[in-house]
Amino acid sequence: MLPKYGILIKSHEHQKDFWAKPHAHKVQSMVYIISGQGTCRLKNSTLKLKANTIVLIPANVQHQLIDEPGHPMTVFVVYFSEKVCSEIMPVWAKITKTMQIVEPSPYLARDFQRWLREMLFEQNSKPPYYEAALKILLTTMLLRIARQIAKPKQHTMQVIGEASPDRVKVVLEYVTSYYYRPQSLPEAAKSAKLSQRRFSSIVRKITGMSFVEYIQGIRVQKATELLKSTNMPITAIAFEVGFEDLSTFYRSFHKLHKASPAKFRNPSV
Repeated sequence: MLPKYGILIKSHEHQKDFWAKPHAHKVQSMVYIISGQGTCRLKNSTLKLKANTIVLIPANVQHQLIDEPGHPMTVFVVYFSEKVCSEIMPVWAKITKTMQIVEPSPYLARDFQRWLREMLFEQNSKPPYYEAALKILLTTMLLRIARQIAKPKQHTMQVIGEASPDRVKVVLEYVTSYYYRPQSLPEAAKSAKLSQRRFSSIVRKITGMSFVEYIQGIRVQKATELLKSTNMPITAIAFEVGFEDLSTFYRSFHKLHKASPAKFRNPSV
C-alpha cells in the first residue's frame, strides 16, 4: 500500500533460480535492474533484462520476473499513483504504450542511479519536504525516459562499435549534444570502455586536440553564438554553456578568438 504522498520504493534481491508468480499492481511501477540477468513477461511479450535496464509497467498489467540461472537479479521498484505526477501522466501513458523497456546510455544510467539513491535517502531519512523531493525526482526520471523514447538518437548513447575509434566517436557525439553538462575524461573513457590513456589518444587522432580542449571548444562556439545574438551578460553566457569559472572561460575564448568576450562583442570598446 502506498503512503499518502503516493510513492514507494522497494528493493528485491532474488535468490538462485528465482521465479515470480504472474501478478499485477493497482498502481504504476518502474523496475530498475541493478545487477543480474533475466526476463520479464509482460502482456504478450518477453523482455530481456540486464543491469541498468528499466521496465515500465502500467497499473493493473500482469507481469512476471524470471531470473536467468546463475545470474540472480537485484532490482528496485518505484511504485507511484497517477496523482503524484498528474501533469506528466499523459506522457507516462504514451511511453508505456510505445515501449515497456528502456536501456539508458552509460551517462543516463549514472543519472538514474544517482536519482534513485536520492529517492531512497528521502524516503528513508524523511528530511523536511521529502514528499516534494520524491515527486520532483520521479518526475525528472519519467521526463528523461520520455525524451529518450521520443528522440532515441539524440538522447541515447549506444556504444556498439567493435573498433575503439567507433566507440570514441559515439561518446564525442553524445558530449557534443550535452556540452553544457559537467564532462570528465574518466567518465567519457569509461563510457567508451577504454582506458583514459587510450581514449585520449584516439580523441586526439580524431579531433586534433585533447578531450578537455574539444569540450571547451564546443562551449566557446556556443558562447560566441550567444554573444552575437543576445545581450546576455558575459557571466551568464559562461554559466549557460557549461564553464565552471570565468577564468577558464576567458582563457578558452581568447585562445580561439584572440580577444576577450567583451572586445569580441564590441570591437570599438
